[in-house]
Amino acid sequence: MTISNWHNYSFDDFINALPSVDYRTIRRNGSWTHSTGGKSVMTNCPCHDDRNPSFCISEGKGRVIYHCFVGCSQKDLTNYFRKHLP
Repeated sequence: MTISNWHNYSFDDFINALPSVDYRTIRRNGSWTHSTGGKSVMTNCPCHDDRNPSFCISEGKGRVIYHCFVGCSQKDLTNYFRKHLP
């Protein structure tokens, strides 16, 4: 699990950096959840060919946390976001 304290980026920036995710799709598919103090999305991982959602990204207390349940390394996930955040 990586906690990203990249204060220049919001949770929305991370979501928009994912290749197959937009808010309309998330809401329509029901994978968008709101919890006390933050938001969470379960979607396809950007680091491997994913047919079923295995990537979770959450916001809470000013931090963004992400994790691939298939096992992509945190280094690969962090490098992905470094390349794709505006």
